[in-house]
Amino acid sequence: MTSRAGVMRGAHVHLRHADYFMVPQGRGVVGLHDARTASPTFGRACLFELDPAKPVALVVPPGIVHGVYFPVDSLLVTVESELYDPEEEIRCRWSDSNLAIPWPVADAITSDADGAALPYREMMIRLEASQAGFAIS
Repeated sequence: MTSRAGVMRGAHVHLRHADYFMVPQGRGVVGLHDARTASPTFGRACLFELDPAKPVALVVPPGIVHGVYFPVDSLLVTVESELYDPEEEIRCRWSDSNLAIPWPVADAITSDADGAALPYREMMIRLEASQAGFAIS
């Protein structure tokens, strides 16, 4: 998927599938927040940079809220561990302070769906029934 500079994709969390990300062109800044209440890192957030000059693939397991910001025109390659099902995705406002993701921007271009995402607290309520199914390792 291509994104132009200034685009934010997400944030959202999956209930069942893992995402695998790679950026072969441009640069992506992935924000992560552990929403798995049984995890020792519950509530922690961080940024991870994807850059073709340092090629890596990032795995995002179920229960981890994630979004990707593109500071330059970029190509993101995404693979899912299962067929995509929009019913197992919960969107959260990328800029919600409760996510505590230290994004490098205060404003970004978002899709209509991401712009209408839930506040963090509502996302956590919707996530509650799935918490027991998240693998913690």
